[in-house]
Formats: sequence, structure tokens, C-alpha cells
Amino acid sequence: MHALLTAGPVVREHAPGLGDLPRTVITRAAYQPDPAASGRTGAGTAAALKLWADRQADLAGLSTRGTLVIAEHAGHHVHSDEPEQIIRAVRQIIAG
Repeated sequence: MHALLTAGPVVREHAPGLGDLPRTVITRAAYQPDPAASGRTGAGTAAALKLWADRQADLAGLSTRGTLVIAEHAGHHVHSDEPEQIIRAVRQIIAG
């Protein structure tokens, strides 16, 4: 996972753009209210979460029609925790 977190400049500089292809990246909130609950604590965890959020924005930015949706109350399984986010995103893409 470390390679993914540090790949931001590579994604921005070398990934092929998606033009105006619709792209929605849905991700959980970067900062959990209680990181100790996951057994992970410290500044390193906060920095890794920030990098993860930045990479998600990079992925959305590959398209001129890219959007980043933050599922504020979701954990790892956004589709189960906040299915309405997925439904809304699919409907928006279909609607154009």
C-alpha cells in the first residue's frame, strides 16, 4: 500500500487522461473520528490517511468530468455503509 500512497506525482504526470469520460470516485472520509478504535494511532496514520485522500482526488481528476464524493459515515465498505451514495452517483452518470 505504501507504493500507492506515494504514487501521486506518477498518477498526475504519467496516467493517461480520461478526457471527458464521466468518472466518480466515492471514498470514505479520510479522517476517522477515533483512529484508536482501529488500533492505529499517531501522526503517521493521519499522514497516510491524508495521502489516501489526495490519491482519491488524483483519480477523480483524470477526467474533466471527474467528481470526488466523500461518504462521511462509511468505513471500508462504502457500498454497504452508504448505498445511497452509490445509487446517486450512478443516476447522475446515467443522466449525463
